[in-house]
Amino acid sequence: MENCIQMAGIDFRTAPLATRSKFAFSDTQKIEFSSLLLELGCPESAVLSTCNRSEIYFVADDDRTGEVRAAMLKFFGAKGCDDTLYSLCGQAAIKHLFRVTSGLESAVVGEDQILGQVNNAIQFAEASGTAKKILNRVFRDAVTVAKQVKSELGISDIPLSVSYIGIKKLSLSLKGLAGKSFLVIGSGEMGRLAVKYLADERAARIYLCSRFCGEKESFQLEGHQLELVPFANRYNYISEVDGIVTATASPHTVLVGEKMPARAQPLCIVDLAVPPDVDDSVYDLPYTNVINVDELNTVSAENLVRRLELSSQAEALIDIKLDELENWLFQNKVDTAIESLNHRCREIADDTEQFLFNKLELSEREKKLVAKMIESSLRRLVREPILRLKKLDDEGKQEQYISVVKELFDIEETEVK
Repeated sequence: MENCIQMAGIDFRTAPLATRSKFAFSDTQKIEFSSLLLELGCPESAVLSTCNRSEIYFVADDDRTGEVRAAMLKFFGAKGCDDTLYSLCGQAAIKHLFRVTSGLESAVVGEDQILGQVNNAIQFAEASGTAKKILNRVFRDAVTVAKQVKSELGISDIPLSVSYIGIKKLSLSLKGLAGKSFLVIGSGEMGRLAVKYLADERAARIYLCSRFCGEKESFQLEGHQLELVPFANRYNYISEVDGIVTATASPHTVLVGEKMPARAQPLCIVDLAVPPDVDDSVYDLPYTNVINVDELNTVSAENLVRRLELSSQAEALIDIKLDELENWLFQNKVDTAIESLNHRCREIADDTEQFLFNKLELSEREKKLVAKMIESSLRRLVREPILRLKKLDDEGKQEQYISVVKELFDIEETEVK
């Protein structure tokens, strides 16, 4: 099991936020923990630490997952959290990293923020000297396949946010939002998101109707006109806008039909509130098109199904890249062993030459001739083992053969890393 990729960690599926927070790594702690892993016989490591997961990927010749889990518990003083940690070894660990990087293991399936976080993790490990040839290749392939999943399948482009879907529905109804005016009622999280999405779509003017008119500073949007209006005056602006987004926490409706002003132009209203902000009487007005949260939730659920369907296609892309990486890892063991064998031959040749040159009086020409003869003889000696190593396609036999070669030629463990 030489140079086996392994991992141990904790995520949102195995533990609540309070427990996960105990295992959050600072940059300093990443370096400190990697030093501990070196002592455990893990020459390479990289730490992925986000709000939803803390995972350590490492390389070792033997199964060190149990020791690494124990080290995590001790390092963070997290007694009683044994059952929240998980670990994987070999191909399973690599595939897990590929799935994580592609967003298939995220709380929101297909989100692509994790891609940047994985990329940052390996860059930090490389800069710290804890990730070398093997982990760099594994993480680079993980990022590559994640980008392929994103570009070819577009999973993250399928919206799940009810607020975002509502704005898209509004845009469809109005044939675009750019250059138009909108009234947003409610300044909570949903209202703020609506303001942001409208601004992103280049709305000309946004009126924000809030019971808290003293918070204008928190709603400044560069390049967009945002005007706070008193909640009591909300009906006064309906004639001036092309659409309304309402998202209050009011237990009662905030728009009723009898108070709505008459208008000739159609008015699209997106009601994101639960309970609803829009009274049934507004639906009956001849100029209104009301989109409520039930309709948006239906779209969100359908989109989630689409994301999950595309996830199965992502698995196929991951498996292809996984096979490519497995072949590289297999060949890397052979290349490293051959490199070490050649290095050992060079050492023997140097020692032999030095001994002979100290004992014999030779000219420079004679020394060069002797050196070439020694080197040629040693290369003939190791030629057959090298050829057999290159032909091996069975991992078990490969490891046995490498072990025999190392023992016969007195190759130290550090030489084959």
